[in-house]
Amino acid sequence: MNKMSIISHMQKILIYSLLAFFLVACDNEHKGYIITPFTGDYRYHNGIAEFFDCHERKRYYVAPLGIDKEVAEVYLALKLEDNDDAYISVEGYMRPEELMDGIATVDVFVITKLLAVDATRGCQRSKRVGH
Repeated sequence: MNKMSIISHMQKILIYSLLAFFLVACDNEHKGYIITPFTGDYRYHNGIAEFFDCHERKRYYVAPLGIDKEVAEVYLALKLEDNDDAYISVEGYMRPEELMDGIATVDVFVITKLLAVDATRGCQRSKRVGH
């Protein structure tokens, strides 16, 4: 091998190594959690995202992890009136988060994958808890 092909080969190895590192780093963000499908109503307003799980009939705050920013951008692009909900199908998991140092925890929702969005339908509003 000549000197140029050795350098090119080393550059390819470096690029593939970095790519593998970043893929593993992304997986570590959700390590230890079971990612499952969810359907429900999603709302984003004033920097706060909420998810109402149709099956469990509970409202959760969406944690600023995973793909939360991407889902918020999709929601805002719908330009819904009066901060209406959008029905979404996603993959994600519940994660306990401390409200205050050592005092209490609450479950928050982490979205890992957006599957579908439908602004024309939603959960039955009469079954909502806390609204």
